[in-house]
Amino acid sequence: IAAAVGAGAAGEDDVLDDCGTAEAFVRATRPLSPERVAEAVANGFTVAWHAVPDRQALQGAVYSGIELQRTVDRLGADREILDAEALEIEQSGRGAAYRAALDAVGRAGADVLARMAAIAGPANRLVVTGGWAAGEAAQAVKARHLGAFELCPGTSQGARGAALAAGRAAGVWSMQEVM
Repeated sequence: IAAAVGAGAAGEDDVLDDCGTAEAFVRATRPLSPERVAEAVANGFTVAWHAVPDRQALQGAVYSGIELQRTVDRLGADREILDAEALEIEQSGRGAAYRAALDAVGRAGADVLARMAAIAGPANRLVVTGGWAAGEAAQAVKARHLGAFELCPGTSQGARGAALAAGRAAGVWSMQEVM
């Protein structure tokens, strides 16, 4: 939730896709009915109050970073090289294997977003951040599976969001000024 605030993805119906060791999807939404909360939990989501007043956060995850790192380790190559090889038209060997791993986590992310939409309606905006979103192949595959997104540079959006929350708690600014 702090990363969603830090990345500027805390508006109503915004979704943050934070691509780290686990790919965390955080959806800001109006408060859900008790029935929708029960449905969300039954579908593997967490529902909590958001850092933004009067919003809830619908949270899901995929262990994409772990799976991609396993692929990188198994292939024994630098991730940037694998990313470039995965972009080649005639993929073979390592590039094809890395592209297949990217596709697998892309499909899993698309499934999370579809299940979120079934509970809270369509999202307005998708903001992507995190180390595993780096690279042209990773972004191309993500766009193919998840649709249009805004890329938020950097990998410390959680720290930024926590700092913004601390400033709010200290009375330095209001949440509306942050958003």
